[in-house]
Amino acid sequence: MFRLISIIAIVAVAILVAQQLRLRSADGVGPSPMRERGRRWQEIIYMAMLVGTLIGALTGIGSVIVSGGPIGGWMLILHCLAAPLFAIGIAAIALLWAGAYMRGSCAAGCAFWLMLISGMVAIFSIAFTMTPLFGTANQHFLLAVHRWSSLALVIFMALHAARVMGARTAGRAGA
Repeated sequence: MFRLISIIAIVAVAILVAQQLRLRSADGVGPSPMRERGRRWQEIIYMAMLVGTLIGALTGIGSVIVSGGPIGGWMLILHCLAAPLFAIGIAAIALLWAGAYMRGSCAAGCAFWLMLISGMVAIFSIAFTMTPLFGTANQHFLLAVHRWSSLALVIFMALHAARVMGARTAGRAGA
């Protein structure tokens, strides 16, 4: 079931992202949360987060789509190596950009806040599977939570990244 839903969701979000990039609307999102001072560092942090997420999605969701089973071997090692890029990146972006997304329309901030929430659920659900707090019986449940929250994270991050790229492109065209 996860395999089918993730394929449909990824295709749908790819269409939405392509549409957003084609529109290139600058409605106060994207680089606007960045202060001029430190703009380059914020772009580097954001790109590190995107790269970590992309590698995690390709090795996690991608391997489930391709093989149908859980990840293992080198794919699991790559998946775990990408996790710090994602975790540090999303935490830094949350600290740097949250203030700018506290005001404004839902179109501007919903993807950002849902990206943060699903990212935290993905991080904590997999971290809890590595502790004895929940026992072995709940590990399968926590892995399912990790899987679904990671899919939600990829969707919301793609939508947010498209808005950031669209606003950035429109900002350059207007300047």
